[in-house]
Amino acid sequence: MSDHIDVVRRMVNSYNTGKTDDVAEFIHEEYLNPGALEHMPELRGPEAFALAVKWLKLTFSEEACLEEISYEENGSWVRAKLALYGRQVGELVGMPATGRRFSGEQIHLIRIVDGKIRDHRDWPDYLGTYRQLGEPWPKEEGWRP
Repeated sequence: MSDHIDVVRRMVNSYNTGKTDDVAEFIHEEYLNPGALEHMPELRGPEAFALAVKWLKLTFSEEACLEEISYEENGSWVRAKLALYGRQVGELVGMPATGRRFSGEQIHLIRIVDGKIRDHRDWPDYLGTYRQLGEPWPKEEGWRP
């Protein structure tokens, strides 16, 4: 594997183990995942990534894990095809925990800058996950803070 893919595999390992004490070693200080802006609009860098890992474990249980399907590299970019397995134990966009297990494939596009992950965009299988969770409705108050 290449150095870029090794960096991405460290990211996957953090999601799987919940361990974030070393993320500054592989997450760039300007790290941004636009999908997280709804939850943390001002946060960037290793701290933002560490909170995303914590959120994953709180929402989808300590058992949540990403399975590596494949990696491809193109210059500074890595495309990671992964599958997320978990059980919804926390609120998800206003929907109370269902306790149901789910799995879904995802694609992640990741840009490596100065040997660290700076740009990260992911597209999970929202529809498939929603169906596996039993198509729950949000609570009356929804997801607004």
